[in-house]
Amino acid sequence: MADCWQLLAQMTGKGILADEITLNTFLRGYVKLRDMKSAGGLLGWGPEKKSPAFFAKLWAEGSLEPNMRTLSLFVEGYAAVGQMGAAGAAFDKLKQMGSPDVRTANDLICGYMRKGQLDEAKKVEAEMKDLGIDANAFTMNWLLRGLCRSGKMDEALKKYNDLVEKGISPTIETMTSLVNGFVEKGDMKMAVKVFDELEEHALKPTASVMTDLVKGFCRAGNLKTAWQMLGKMKKRGLLTTKALNLFIAGCVKNADMVQAHATFNAIEANGLAPNVHSYVALMRGYASIGDAQTCKDLIDKFKKTNLQPSMDLYNQLIEAHLKRTDLRAALEAMRESNLQPDVNTYNLLIMFCRDHQDLSGAIGFFECIEKDGLQPTDSSYGALLHAHAACRDIDGLYKRFREMKRKGITPTVYHHQAIIVAHINGGRMDDAVTAFEDMREAGVQEDGKVYNVIIKGFSRLGMQERATEWRERAKKNGFVIQ
Repeated sequence: MADCWQLLAQMTGKGILADEITLNTFLRGYVKLRDMKSAGGLLGWGPEKKSPAFFAKLWAEGSLEPNMRTLSLFVEGYAAVGQMGAAGAAFDKLKQMGSPDVRTANDLICGYMRKGQLDEAKKVEAEMKDLGIDANAFTMNWLLRGLCRSGKMDEALKKYNDLVEKGISPTIETMTSLVNGFVEKGDMKMAVKVFDELEEHALKPTASVMTDLVKGFCRAGNLKTAWQMLGKMKKRGLLTTKALNLFIAGCVKNADMVQAHATFNAIEANGLAPNVHSYVALMRGYASIGDAQTCKDLIDKFKKTNLQPSMDLYNQLIEAHLKRTDLRAALEAMRESNLQPDVNTYNLLIMFCRDHQDLSGAIGFFECIEKDGLQPTDSSYGALLHAHAACRDIDGLYKRFREMKRKGITPTVYHHQAIIVAHINGGRMDDAVTAFEDMREAGVQEDGKVYNVIIKGFSRLGMQERATEWRERAKKNGFVIQ
C-alpha cells in the first residue's frame, strides 16, 4: 500500500483530485489485506490514523462522498475479520442509501455463519426478502450448511428442498454438510438418501462425504455397510487413513480386535500412513481388555515412525496396566513416556483408586492435576467424589462437591449419585432419598442407574416394600430396572 500512497501524492502534486473511485481503490486494497484498522482510518473511523485521514478531510470539505460501493467494501472487510458489529453497522448505513446487492448481503451472512451466529444470518436473509434482493446459490448454500452445523436438520431439509425447487444447484460442500448433519443426528436413512442424490446434481462424491457415512455406519454398529463404503472409496481412489481409523474404532466398539488390527495393517497395505489416531484407536481396544503387552508393542512400532508421540498414546498403555491392577507398571509407563501427563492420565489413576477404595491415593492424584498446571474436569471430580463415597467420607465429599461448583463445573447426575451412594453406604436411606430430591430440584435429570442404586440400597437393608415402591417410581418415569 505504500506505493499506492506515493502514486496518490504524485496525483495531487499534478493537480489531479482524488474522488470516490480513488477512495474505494484504497479501501479495496486494505480489505484484501484484511487490514480493517487502516481501512477505517481512510475516513477517520476507528483508532488508525496513518493516512493521516486524507480522505476524511476531503469528505469533510465535500470534495468526495462515500458511496454504496464504499460501504459494501466495509461490510466485506469487517465480516471477513469477524467484526460483525461493525459489519452490521455498515450494512445498516448501506440500506439507508439504497438497496444493497446480493453479494454484500452474502458477505454479511458468511461473516455471521463463520462466527456461528445462525440467527443473525437468518435475519439478514429475511431482510433480503424485504428489500427485494433475490437470494442466489451462494446465499442458500451457506444458510443450509449453517443449519446443518447447528443440528437443525428439519429446517435444513426444508431449505434444501426450497433450493432444489428454485433450480439452484447445491454445492458438494452443502451436500456434505447435509450428510454430516444426518449422521450426527443418527439418521443414516436420510444420510444415505442425500448421498444418493449427488449424481442428480452432477456432483461427484468426495472422500469427506464418504468418510462421514463410514463414521455413521460405525456408530450405528453397522460395520458390514461401513466396510462396503470403504470398498467404494478404494475403488474411486478416495480411501483415507481417517476413514480406516473410524472403522478401527467401530471394530473396537464391537469388541472385534481381530478385524480392528487387520484394518490397522490395511492402512499401510493401501499405500497410506497410519497416524497417531490410528495407533490410539487400536490401542484403546487392547487397553479395554488389559492387553498391556500389545499396547507396548504398538508403542515400540510407533517410535520407529516420524510421528510425534502424544500422551493419549501412553494413556492407553497406562489403562491397560490398570485393568490388570498393576499400578506400579502404569506409573512406570507414565514416567517412560517423557511427556507431561494430561488430565486424562490423572483421571485414569483417580478412577483406579476409586475402584480400589484408596481415598488417599485418589486425593493425591487429583491434587497432581493442579500442581501440573492443569484444570480438573467434571470427570476428575466425578471419580474423586465416588472415591469419597466408597470410603464413606461424606464430609469430604460435600467439601469437594462445593469446590467443584465454585469452579464453575455444573454437577451432573453422576456427581449427585456419589452423594446418594455415600449416604447408602452409611445406611442412611432417608438422607439418600433427600439427596435424590435435591438433585431433581437442582434441575438435574435422573437416570436408571441412580434409581438402581437406591433400590439396591433398600433391598440390602431388607426394606423390600420401599425397594418395590422405588422400582414402580422408576417404571412410571420411563426407566426399566432389572
